[in-house]
Amino acid sequence: MNRLNTIHNIIYGYLRPWHRDNLMKPDEYWKEKTVDTKKETPFNNSLFFSPRLRYYQSLIDLDIDQFISEASKTVETTKSENIALLKMKDTREAVEAFAKAAITEQRMTGIMPDDILNDNADLFEQQDKKETFIIMDYIIVALARCYFSMQNVCSKSLSDDRALDLATFCTSILGRQRLSLLSKITSDKELIGDSNTPAEIKKTPKTKKTNDDTNAYTVNYSYSGSDRPLRLNTVLNILITEKWIEEDTSPDKFFDFFSNKVWHCNIKWTASASVLSSFLEELSKQPFIKLRKECTMALIAKNQFGKSFDYRGTTDKHKIEIINTCISILNPKLRLSSSPDFDNDDDAPFLKAQIREAGFETRKNGHWGKK
Repeated sequence: MNRLNTIHNIIYGYLRPWHRDNLMKPDEYWKEKTVDTKKETPFNNSLFFSPRLRYYQSLIDLDIDQFISEASKTVETTKSENIALLKMKDTREAVEAFAKAAITEQRMTGIMPDDILNDNADLFEQQDKKETFIIMDYIIVALARCYFSMQNVCSKSLSDDRALDLATFCTSILGRQRLSLLSKITSDKELIGDSNTPAEIKKTPKTKKTNDDTNAYTVNYSYSGSDRPLRLNTVLNILITEKWIEEDTSPDKFFDFFSNKVWHCNIKWTASASVLSSFLEELSKQPFIKLRKECTMALIAKNQFGKSFDYRGTTDKHKIEIINTCISILNPKLRLSSSPDFDNDDDAPFLKAQIREAGFETRKNGHWGKK
């Protein structure tokens, strides 16, 4: 019989969210591993704000569903009261042990519910701990679903005084008044629905998509003048010069970042998170830069560049100067130092003039350096 092995490994084993190996894996890894269980939960879906959280949610659902399916089939096949009582005893022991362990891990994060639920909460601040808090809370609710589903299956063998309601479950098994700290659940019907038998498990692998996020983790550079490509190309060369992005970053990738597309541009940011955060913060203040309603610069830093947003930003005067220079070049209200010949396909001479105007000079190796 399945003894909730996956939940055991999430709390004690190799699937621990706080394990170093699981903290280092990129978002694409979790997206590819996630199995869509199609299960509705009483949780607000916005709580599962990262691919890693959605992966753990699917693992927990599958483990619980398998436990319920195997145990209930045994009870229904044997039609034995003793077997039903034994399965109910096994369920209670497993649920109680794992739920208490999950509560302990939840407390050890030091996170409070308001740190996640408040309207102004930044989910990417202490993200690893907040993800652990959410995963543990989801485990507790999933275990309650497991318990009440099995209580439904074994109801004919249970005396009335041995059946628990949600309030009694919370106090006697969890040792607290509320089932979830992140979701208001007042009835076991919210957990298992009206059906007396668990739904058949369907393990449908999620189709891999290049872009399965609905948010555009890019910005909209709303300027559409004829010198738009030149302005972007100039900023691209400055960022490469400063070694803030990789030298082989193509203009197409860079232009895509300013296109408001639902797209991963594959731009590798090689400078610090604080520099990126300052750059994005300055961009966000500009009237010619627009974001979609559901997107923030913190989400862009995380999902487009793989960096945690540093609200302190950089204090390095040189880096601040470079950021301001880039913003000035993008600002359509500020004229460039001279006009390019738009009848000429080669705008390289003019691009060089703009970079020199920004305070850079050519070095022997062909790269640009700050004067």
